[in-house]
Order: sequence, then C-alpha cells, then structure tokens
Amino acid sequence: MTTKQIAELANVSRSTVSRVINNYENVPIETKKKVQKIIDEYGYTPNYFARTLAGKNPNIIGIFLADINTTFSSNDWIGINSPYNMELISVIVNLLKSYNHVALVNIITDIKELKNLEHYFLKRIVAGGIFAGFPYNISELEELARKYNIVLIDQMISNDGNDNLKLVNSDNNSGGYIATKYLIDKGHTNILHIAGDNRLSSIQRERGYKTAMKEFNLEPNIIYGMYREDIAYKITKNYVPIHKPSAIFAGNDIMAIGVIKALKELMFRIPEDISVMGFDNLNLTKWFNLDITTMSVSIKDIGENSVKLLFEEKDNYSICRANLIERSSVAEKMK
Repeated sequence: MTTKQIAELANVSRSTVSRVINNYENVPIETKKKVQKIIDEYGYTPNYFARTLAGKNPNIIGIFLADINTTFSSNDWIGINSPYNMELISVIVNLLKSYNHVALVNIITDIKELKNLEHYFLKRIVAGGIFAGFPYNISELEELARKYNIVLIDQMISNDGNDNLKLVNSDNNSGGYIATKYLIDKGHTNILHIAGDNRLSSIQRERGYKTAMKEFNLEPNIIYGMYREDIAYKITKNYVPIHKPSAIFAGNDIMAIGVIKALKELMFRIPEDISVMGFDNLNLTKWFNLDITTMSVSIKDIGENSVKLLFEEKDNYSICRANLIERSSVAEKMK
C-alpha cells in the first residue's frame, strides 16, 4: 500500500494523505477520518525516513557537494567556491525553510569519503540528503542513495535497471544539440566544443554537440576543459591561433569566461571574429556584464525539484528543460 493508492481510495490528493499521516492541522475533520480509516484498514506503515522528514527531529537536510579536483588545477572556482554550487545551495537552503528544516553542508574531496557518510543517516544526524557535483556512475553513491532518503543531482539510473533512486537532471543532451545547431544556423561550421569532465551533464552536452555536428556533416572538435575557467583559458590560447574556429561552444559559463578572457588577450573580437556560447546562464555572467549567449537550465527548478523529492512521495525522476538565451556573444559568421 502506498500513499498514492490511499489517495485514490479516499478520493483525495497525495498531499492530503501526507498531511494526515504527519498530523497536520489544516485538514478537515471528515477528510482526516476517511483517510485514517483506510490507513487503519490496510495497515499502512509510512516509510521511516519519510516520517523522519515530516517530523521535527531531526530537522536537518545534508547537502553534500563534490570538490574533487582531478586536474590539480589552481582554480578557485570549484566545489564550494563554484558560482553554480553557491547559487544551488542558496536555493535549497531557502526552500528548506518552508519545510521547517535547515541545511548541513558537507564538502566531499575524495570518493572514498562516501563510505563514511552512512553514519549521518544511521545516527539520524540528517533526515535526508542532496548530493551534487559528483562524477557519473559512482557505485558507492548509488548504494547509499538506495538505502536512504537521498536525492542525486546530475546522475542517471544504473544499468541494472534499479529505478528506485531519486534523481534530478537537466535536459543536457537536448541543450547541447540546441546550442550547437544555433551556431550552425548562424553559418558556423568550424565549431570547437570545450567539454566538461566525467559528470553526466558534460557527457550529455557533448553528445548533443556531436549529434548536431553529424546531422550537418561537420567534423566535431572536442577538447576537455574539466569545467574549469583556467583550463578553458589555456585551451583557447593554444588552439585558436592555430586552428582558427569561428565559434566556441563552452560546456558551461565558467569555461566561457575563460574563453572570453583568452580571446580578448589574443585580440580577437567577440562576436565579430569568434562567437562564444556558454551553458547554465549563471548570474555571475550578468553581474560582470559579459552578455554571454548561453543555455539556461533553471537552478531554482533544480533546487525545488530536489527538495520536493525529499519531502513528497511522487515520481522519483525529474528533468529540467534547457532553453536558449540569446545575447551578444554570438553573431552570423562573416563571409
């Protein structure tokens, strides 16, 4: 018996069933009696961790961020210092307030640390967890998420077909395709893609780029910037003077910033000489008036969907759309 089945039998919403289970006061007495009668008749027992989340003790949600620098880069914009992660944390923390919960932020610097995180859940230090920024297909992470009330951002269901993981993803494959096709439609054929790292978002954005390039019989050019501004800067400095692409599609806005910095130092005009496309639509680019054409995936939506999956019994999978944001860093290719 699930809350969905109870809701269908009682002819009420699943949120109403949840409020009855958690003894909220804003439920009409007759509705409460009807739902409780079905719960009693079918012997429904709420999931332990779902009940924990609904209560007051503990009222802490863990936010676990990966800060695993496999490049030995000196860049400061990684892990907790990443503008993307800071925006995401801000969204999640504010949303947790509406559920009377607070956040405990933990930085994971090595995959081996995942094995030591179980005590947070066993000892009820946290009532649930949100994990973000981790490499794709980490078995230790999946194992932890199957046992406890955990939401994984930017991960995919494993090959064994187990679909009980709570996942929030972006439509990165479509976003990569749309970004690349937009550049092609502007007349660009020599398009460099500075891809990310071993995270699912990078893999899918690269796949979208390849699909668009293949569709128009164009040769893909891919170099991995590891989602780092300084690495994208070095790639641009070394690659552009020799190969002279007319457009660069950076796998995220952070790398696009490195690309723009390098192009300006090389005395290339943007977009007259080289067009630049980013991904993520970070507030940071607007604060510095960089005016980067980019793909926007709402960080607010990612945060909201993650929190909802923790507190509400609903579909375990959520995907956030990617939308093109046209600004001044892309132009028609000069003939």
